[in-house]
Parts: sequence; C-alpha cells; structure tokens
Amino acid sequence: MRTHSSELFEFLSEFGSREASAELLQSASNRFMDTLGCALYGGGQEWTQILLKTASKSPGRSTAFGADQPLTAEAAALCNGTAAHGFELDDVLTDALAHPGAVVVPAVLAVAEEEKIGGINLLKAVVVGYEMMGRLGRALGPQASGRGWHLTCVAGPAASASAVGVLLGFNAEQLSNAVGIACASAAGNKAFSVTGGMVKRLHAGLASRAGVLAARLAEAGFTGPSGAIDGQYGLLDVISGAQKRPEMLDAALGERFEVDRTMIKTYACCAVLQTTLEAVTKLRRLHGFDARAVKTMRVGSSERAASQNNERAPADLMAAQYSLPFCASLAMRTDPIDPRAFSFQAISDPNIKSFMDKIEMYVDDTMQAVYPRSMGAKVSIELSDGRVMEQAIVDAHGTDVVPYSDAELEVKFKRLAGLAIGDMAAERLVIAIADLKRGKGIAPLSAALRTASAPA
Repeated sequence: MRTHSSELFEFLSEFGSREASAELLQSASNRFMDTLGCALYGGGQEWTQILLKTASKSPGRSTAFGADQPLTAEAAALCNGTAAHGFELDDVLTDALAHPGAVVVPAVLAVAEEEKIGGINLLKAVVVGYEMMGRLGRALGPQASGRGWHLTCVAGPAASASAVGVLLGFNAEQLSNAVGIACASAAGNKAFSVTGGMVKRLHAGLASRAGVLAARLAEAGFTGPSGAIDGQYGLLDVISGAQKRPEMLDAALGERFEVDRTMIKTYACCAVLQTTLEAVTKLRRLHGFDARAVKTMRVGSSERAASQNNERAPADLMAAQYSLPFCASLAMRTDPIDPRAFSFQAISDPNIKSFMDKIEMYVDDTMQAVYPRSMGAKVSIELSDGRVMEQAIVDAHGTDVVPYSDAELEVKFKRLAGLAIGDMAAERLVIAIADLKRGKGIAPLSAALRTASAPA
C-alpha cells in the first residue's frame, strides 16, 4: 500500500544514487559549516563538558569536539548534537519549527568518520536529513509545538536515521525500517522555556544519537513498523491527532529542497526572537539612542511569542535565551551578535532587569497571519523626549527570503570557531569543508577537526 511516508522513503533513497546539482551541494556545504561552527563554540559550554565526561567511556573512531579521544558514532553524535544546539545559534526550519543541522550533521559526520565516507555522498546525506526534518515537522504541525512538544526532538530521530541511511546506501525498505525504529525515540517537551535547566541543549544530541542507532540496527536486519510516521498510532496520530497533516510528507517532492529553505541564526536566542533583535539593533544604529533614553518599548509578534517567550525572570541562561524581554533588553545594552553577551552575568545585570519592565508584548495581526513561515516582529520605541520610532521586520536576515551570502556564512563560522579554537584552525576547517563538494574524502576534515577540537 502506497502511503505519504512510503513515497517519501522512495524519493529519499533514490536521491542518494542520483547526481545532485552544484547549487544543492553548496547549500548542504554551507549548512554543514554553519552547524560545525555552532558545535565548536558549544563544545566549550558547561553542559557539553558534563556530557563529554560521561561519553568518554565509549572510545571509537568519530570526533567529539573537546574530547581527549575519538568516540563511537553514537556517542559522538550525542555530544556534537548537544554542542551544536547548545547555544541557540544553530539553523532552523521556521514552518517546521525544528532545528535540522544540530541533529543531522553530527549523525552524518560521526558515521562518515566510522565508515570513511566523504565528499559528495556526505553532503547528499545532509540534504536527505534536512528533507525529512522539514517535511515531518510540517506534517506534525504548529499546534503540536504550541502544546509544548519540542519538534526538534520529535522529528529529529527520523531525520538523522534517514540521513545516515542514505549515507550507508539504504534502499526504501531499509530506510523505512530505520525511521520506524527511530520513531520509538521521538520525544521532548518545552518545560525548559519556563523553568530552565540544561535539557533543551541535549534534545538535538538525543535525536542525533537515536538516528545513528536506528540506522545501524536496520543495517543489521532489525525491522520497524512501516506505519511509524503516518499509520495508525504512528507519530502523526499520537503527537498531532486531528491536526496532523500527512500530505506534507510528500507534497511537491523534488521541487525545492529543505536545505535551501533553512534559516541561519544571527543571534544566540530562540528563532522567534531574531526579528526583534534585528529591529532593535537597526533602530539603535539609525537613531543613536541608548537604553537610558527609552521610556517604553512595544513588541508586536505572533501568539506563540507572546505566550511562550514572555518570561520576565528567567531562571537560567536557557530560559533567558527564550525570553523576548531579556533578549531585547540585552540588545539595548550591548551588541547581541557577540554570543558572549548572552551570559549568566547578564541575567543578574540590574540594568537589563529593570529595562524588561519597560517592554510590552502583544499579538500583532500581521505577524500572526504569517507565522510560522515567517517569525516577524514590530518594534515601537518611545523615548523620554516624546519621539517614537518603529521598525517592522517580517523575515529575519538569514532566512531564505533575506538569505546570508556565502561570505556572510563564512564570517559567522569564523567568528564562532575562532572563539573556540583560534582563527588559524578555523581557516583550515573552511578549506577542508569546501573540499567535500569537490569530492575529497573525510580524512582531511577529520584530521583538521581533531587537531582543532582537542583539549589544550
């Protein structure tokens, strides 16, 4: 019986054996580089370091950023996925409400290192993982996210399993088995957005590891339910119920790829907040005022932002990076493009805390109408002298509507990687990543990564 998911599996498995366009490979290379930059920066964070101490008991052949030695592919995917998602800088598919890079890239990299698979095959596997993440995220629908499911962790296991499966040359039946197994690991709620904790950082790592395990089991002959996504009691049934949209799984296959639609983040905070920070920094640059001159700030956005991103007393850094009042206040005090600005010290800064009281959030009809495809914001600032200035941004810089150039992506990578491993090591990685789309193997990239990420 043909289903929406079986059509998708057929397409993805066939894609692995077809020639991909240079433009598509460039997109995959860009996403790969952006994710590695995020992971290298996130590798030094406390939560990743805690994880590495536990995972270091699993030696293998795959690089884990900051580890003393290579780990098994599962352990490396867990650690690197957590690192990549660990500071709110990784890419996102807005209408799928999920972060593909932090799930897909670590899984593909880990298995590619184990199997010595590089070049174009690696990049095509990345394309496939993004495709599954975007389509499954949209099929689950925004209502699931609104109820508190973190779709990165729900759709992520299927995405990483698909990517690894195609890397290993799976046919459609093997891919179906891998995803069927992976769906058993789908989980993740968003309690972190209110009461904090480190677990949100872990969600991408858990999803990445789950896909590696599922693909390895399927490779060995383990089977999964063919209806794990869109069958009775499948993922869409259980998570989304009446709001499920299974037709999104195979709609317009091949017309446009998800890897081309991904939003690259500029600021180290929730994707919903990117337009607010962009508007605030633009107003400050254009009009030259500082926080002391502001009487009130009004931010109109989606119902999602108004209800889920309005925390006024964030419990920790995770909750702060989800809080629009905190992030907007931070942007009034410093340059938010520097990830180091998002710190524990900033949470307790009395100037930032007091400015949050000046911020009013409301639902703007225009921004609500385009959500979640666009995560817009309308910022209105009234100064103490009576002047009022406004800036509305529907699509943030970094979306497919206002995309980063290749040069801008490289600047972001070098900024993050440079902070973590130094400018020279970052430059070597740029060259090694570019060589993948020229057909070179994984060995030069592995060597560069291990040299760069080894503890001092």
